[in-house]
Amino acid sequence: MDLKGTWKVINHMRNKNNTHDYKFTVDDFNNYFSSIMNENSFVEIKHCDASNDTHNFHKIQTHNLFQFWKKIKKRHNTNPDLHGFCLKMLEYTIYAPNVNSVLVNLINESITTKVYPECFKVSVVIPLPKVDSPIEVSHYRPISSQSQLSKLFEKSI
Repeated sequence: MDLKGTWKVINHMRNKNNTHDYKFTVDDFNNYFSSIMNENSFVEIKHCDASNDTHNFHKIQTHNLFQFWKKIKKRHNTNPDLHGFCLKMLEYTIYAPNVNSVLVNLINESITTKVYPECFKVSVVIPLPKVDSPIEVSHYRPISSQSQLSKLFEKSI
């Protein structure tokens, strides 16, 4: 389901003519989504010595940034993401030298220092109904939404 479809479902659920008025709090969803995770859901990442690093990351240039930007799936959404960036705004400004040079420098600094910015490790989890008339939190699945800059960053690395 695309984002437009998601909002159709949300707006349908908000409809005052809806005979079911089930209300769940953020904590209800958080508790449920956390409870369905188990020990096997996580992979332990061990710190490795940078001198023995077998990954070969290369610094990028402006033309690489444009290539990565073209590869990102873009939805027709005018709402700002969790960092306050609107897709259309980035679409219009990414080709501006003042903007793309900062992004290239940020990505290259991350590659050099081998540190992924903390702010890009955050996403918004949207509960999406699995059934037509959800009446329990278990009738929802968590969908993670990342910021546009985070997606660009990941494509670049």
